[in-house]
Amino acid sequence: MAAGKKNAARRGSTLIFSDEAGFLMAPLVRRTWALRGVTPVLPQRGRSRRKVSVIAALSLSPRRHRVRSYFGML
Repeated sequence: MAAGKKNAARRGSTLIFSDEAGFLMAPLVRRTWALRGVTPVLPQRGRSRRKVSVIAALSLSPRRHRVRSYFGML
């Protein structure tokens, strides 16, 4: 067992593991066609793409022997 887990168990502390991620709502790869030898140019409206940021956490309580999950979108 890792030292942090041992100390948390001994103290009766709750451990929290969190992570965050971002997702683009538009695909990065697009299909198109062009004449051979001509590079296609795809115009894009605006400079930014729609993005969703997500955060999630798991909490482990040694006293209650319970695992809980939390999440949110920004």
